[in-house]
Amino acid sequence: MASRRKAKSMPAKKNVAEFEDDFDLEDMTQSAPADIYPATQQIPKETVDLLHPDSAQPAEETKDPAAEIGGLRRLSIKPLQTKKKAVQEVNPSTLSAHFEEVFSLGYIPLDNFSNNVKNAVALAKTKKVDLTSIDFGKQGYITDAILKTMVQTLGKAGLSHVIRISLEGCSIITDVGLQWLVDGLAENKNNILVNINGCTKVSDGGLASLVNCPNVGSIEAMATMVTHLNSAANTKGCPLLVNQSEKTTHAHKESHVIVVPISTSNSLSSCISSGKAEQREPFHYTPDVVMQDWKINITEVERNHVLFSTSTPPNPIHTIITFDASADLQKLKQNIGENIAHIISKELVNPKVNFKGKKILVGSHGFMDTFSWNKCSLSADGILKNTSDSPSVIGAVVSKQPLSRSNPYFEVQCLVSKAETGLIIGIMHDILLTDRFPLDSKERSGGAVDGQEMEDGAVYGFGVKGTWESEYVPGINATYYFTKNGEELKDKKTAEKPHIGMYPIVSVMGKSFAAIKFLNMACPPEPLLKQWEDNDLWWTPMFHYNVLYDDSGIVSFLYNYKSSGSIGLVTFQQPITRAQNTFSIKILKQSPQAIVTMGVGPEDYPLNRQPGWEKGSIGYHGDNGQFYIELGTGTYSGTGNPPVWKAGDEVTAVVKDFGEAETIQPEDTVVVDFYLNQKLIQTVRHKLTGGKKGMRWVFLLGLKGKNTQVQVRNFRPAFFPPPPRMDMLTMGRANFINVFDDGRLVHRRFDKRELFSTFISKTPFNKQLTYFEVRVKHLGGEMHAAIGIAPADYPVNNMVGWLAGSLGYHADNGYLYENEPQGKKSSADNAKYTTGDVVGCGFETQGVAFKEDGSIKPQQTLRFYFTKNGKRMHVAEYTLLTAYVCSAVCNYIH
Repeated sequence: MASRRKAKSMPAKKNVAEFEDDFDLEDMTQSAPADIYPATQQIPKETVDLLHPDSAQPAEETKDPAAEIGGLRRLSIKPLQTKKKAVQEVNPSTLSAHFEEVFSLGYIPLDNFSNNVKNAVALAKTKKVDLTSIDFGKQGYITDAILKTMVQTLGKAGLSHVIRISLEGCSIITDVGLQWLVDGLAENKNNILVNINGCTKVSDGGLASLVNCPNVGSIEAMATMVTHLNSAANTKGCPLLVNQSEKTTHAHKESHVIVVPISTSNSLSSCISSGKAEQREPFHYTPDVVMQDWKINITEVERNHVLFSTSTPPNPIHTIITFDASADLQKLKQNIGENIAHIISKELVNPKVNFKGKKILVGSHGFMDTFSWNKCSLSADGILKNTSDSPSVIGAVVSKQPLSRSNPYFEVQCLVSKAETGLIIGIMHDILLTDRFPLDSKERSGGAVDGQEMEDGAVYGFGVKGTWESEYVPGINATYYFTKNGEELKDKKTAEKPHIGMYPIVSVMGKSFAAIKFLNMACPPEPLLKQWEDNDLWWTPMFHYNVLYDDSGIVSFLYNYKSSGSIGLVTFQQPITRAQNTFSIKILKQSPQAIVTMGVGPEDYPLNRQPGWEKGSIGYHGDNGQFYIELGTGTYSGTGNPPVWKAGDEVTAVVKDFGEAETIQPEDTVVVDFYLNQKLIQTVRHKLTGGKKGMRWVFLLGLKGKNTQVQVRNFRPAFFPPPPRMDMLTMGRANFINVFDDGRLVHRRFDKRELFSTFISKTPFNKQLTYFEVRVKHLGGEMHAAIGIAPADYPVNNMVGWLAGSLGYHADNGYLYENEPQGKKSSADNAKYTTGDVVGCGFETQGVAFKEDGSIKPQQTLRFYFTKNGKRMHVAEYTLLTAYVCSAVCNYIH
């Protein structure tokens, strides 16, 4: 997209989005859906003015839970370069599998590979770093011989510092290659992570070799031929069928080459063997041709010769097709194609393996992102455990990526289960997308789920079958189905019909504890996990109310006219443990009447209450320096007046002690030290009186006051994969709105309730995407439309511009809305828009600071503008307080 910097610049017509029959969006590429985070918003059953609520006065009703907007993290990706080729910096501590030879040869020469390994070792020594990672992932040409060559070249000492090995997608390595790898790790004392996902020729013997290696601490093994050994802690059957360590090796430097000539008079085999040009014979065999330290047998034979089939061995290793360059091009192409087809027909096809037993550790690619999880434990590698054996506390994990035509199905595998433990699996509709605890909802149309008792090792699935109208819209005949170990469960049915907005939801519950693994989870990459660990990045917001935050941990209070007088509150995703027990903030800015608080409390703590006011919580308040312990009145045990917080101060809470468990439990006696600028202010020892068993205790952060900002120390941004393109709108969120392959956006009525539909692009505004347009194809009667900008986690059932962090240009009156009920009138004439109009939104790039990946740096003021038919209607300044901001389109039919 070209940037629009001048008021008179005309929008480019080639990137035009359209509204049709409500809306139509044309400027869009398809991608994995939905970059969203939770929010809580009660959907009104009855409202007077749905288009502009509270237009006369602010709402008096504040009992409804307020919107909780979560955080979003985008991985850095380099913008596409058109003039200069980007140079990728080599990581000297990683041995990667970038082999240019495979594109021309179809294999990796062992000599070249050995030289590449030696060069990598030399580079590491030059940079004074150790080789800590081996990344052969997604390289289909890695063989057992490559692994053996690597071990021989590096030696055991060269592999002694390795902590991560990725063989993901190396589909032709076998158990023998893994045993050679294990032999090379004899001197390694680290806790190595090995990834063999997609190694389809690896069986129980290869996995057992890794399991039995004392230096291998974690193994990822999905989509393999493993049939018995399903985990190191839960071995069944007789997994180790052969002793791979007894295998011996020999370097066979012999090869057989087939030469197939096309209309050539000279013999290639004679030229190679003797160096002379001799007349070609119909059939010629030259044995033991010496080339360096290899012996090659060369057979030159025409394809129509009677000996062709018998002289061409099964699975031919090398074939050379020679031709006369002066030959007719069309005939030459035909002959080459026929020769290739004939030779390929000699290749033996690997037989399919049918598993009659359990389906073990099998999964497709990871498309599911973690949208929200609560009242449970979820590890970075997608292992879910229940934290309560009580039916009063049932947690769930919700994916922000809904099911689609490309990803219509997902699976989980039971790792450990005990008696009377069950699984809830299915999808949640977007009506519950902003519910904090969806399984506690009384919504009758909340989704399609079912429960079943679990068995160790069993794989459970849920999906949509039938036709699809588009990538994201299922057809009218589509239905839901449940599976166990790959077979459909005919007795499991649901009356719900599939439609857009099907978010996978999974829960583990029962009278005991169990663990399952998501087989389709898009987990954070290993380098990012290592970065978090090395930099002690622990705290990620889960729910928040009346605040926005960026990827550096700066949290800003933002007034919301719908919840006037309310505070801002953040609850954090990670529970307080003995290892992760310290939470610090720095006060960046605060108004004279600002209130900043911090403390601990249960994860279901009310969002409109300061820490320490409710049962189960302890809070330290900065406006008066007092401590609140499950009461609305504060205390201070020190002498004199307690110190109050001011800009520049750093406040820390350290949970020193609690009960016997790894996490805080109800009725534990909790000991918390509170520091101000590294000085101990007070130690609070208190026996908790609130909370339920299995509920996790987390750190809490409260803010109130215009322009108040704090920065969370040890902040970990939420992980979300980047969009597929940075120069176009891509599919992100689509709530109560159908998105079709041609870009049409059509309002979808959910039920009798009058709901506002929302489309939010996955691609944020950035250096390549500075402007977008929408063509209105049909808008009349009781229909309404708006375009603008919003955070990716903008609450559903709200027009853009109504809530904090958004701007919206509305069709019915042409006004611009920014967290306000009235809106601002345009200085231009006839700012309203309707059928046939083209409206756009963009920002001026002059003076804007961008990151290296082209995204906009937060904490700066941007100048956004809105156009109608190429003319500017509105200009507004917008302070970016989040990691990034996205394009938004909303509509409504009364």
